[in-house]
Amino acid sequence: MTREFLAINPWGETVAFLVDDEDAPNVEGYIWRTTPQGHVYRNGSAYGGRRGARHKTTIRIYLHRQLMGLRRGHRRVVDHLNNNPLDNRRQNMEVVRKATNEKRGTHGLLPTAVVVQIQAVPA
Repeated sequence: MTREFLAINPWGETVAFLVDDEDAPNVEGYIWRTTPQGHVYRNGSAYGGRRGARHKTTIRIYLHRQLMGLRRGHRRVVDHLNNNPLDNRRQNMEVVRKATNEKRGTHGLLPTAVVVQIQAVPA
């Protein structure tokens, strides 16, 4: 089965994205956002620094990479087979080399998003 979650796009609109039921626990409890290209991400923390001077940095954790087990810095990429980065069901994602993804010619397409408008109920 498929679950639908909500994210906020760069223009402040609420958009729906899809994940499999089995991945829902990895999605719940976070504030999700999308890039202008439609990739779903959340903010996370990483520690870095030189010569033992560690500092905390905010990083983007992309949902499709998290679900497919790709850590930051991994050279492989996740290809959304139907070209819709809002569709993060496992049947729609494949881990491939960057060159393979680029050959498929799917880079740069904007997804068809479901925009949900939430209105406040008067008290």
